[in-house]
Amino acid sequence: MIKRYIAIAAVSAVSAAAMYFLNKANKEKEKSTEAKEKTELRNPVSVVTKEDFLQAGISVDPPEGASNIFWLTIDGQTPVYSLDYFIGQNEYNLRVKRCDKLEDISGMYYTWTEELTVSDGGARAVIQTVDGEAGICLWYRDGYTISLSVRGEVDSNCVESAFHLLNESLSFS
Repeated sequence: MIKRYIAIAAVSAVSAAAMYFLNKANKEKEKSTEAKEKTELRNPVSVVTKEDFLQAGISVDPPEGASNIFWLTIDGQTPVYSLDYFIGQNEYNLRVKRCDKLEDISGMYYTWTEELTVSDGGARAVIQTVDGEAGICLWYRDGYTISLSVRGEVDSNCVESAFHLLNESLSFS
């Protein structure tokens, strides 16, 4: 009888020890998962469609000859709508954001070597370039700040031509 009580006590002790270590392992796993979730950032860029732009009140057509066209949004307090494409070897990025003043939403951080101001249909734009490398064009129209960035074989004429084409194509509702 005593052997039986000893056996039951031993099984109980082993079970209790197993439960203790399983609970400890689960708590450590939960802490690890919580820490991982806190450190992981959600990607703010989402692939969308031209229809999503239209639903947001933004109408724009990529220029003729554009390839590798991507329609994107960048999450934020106010979303940024982004149209990416290539023409030849040059990479273009048009960004549009509803706001009350001109902002640089280009995401381009260069030491610009040239700057000029151009106009088109009542829109006045500032173009900044580093010849042969990159350029941006910033303008404000109809309650939207707009940026066009170009990377590749770039000069101010290239950026200005793209500005005129896109400004003509853009409409807001």
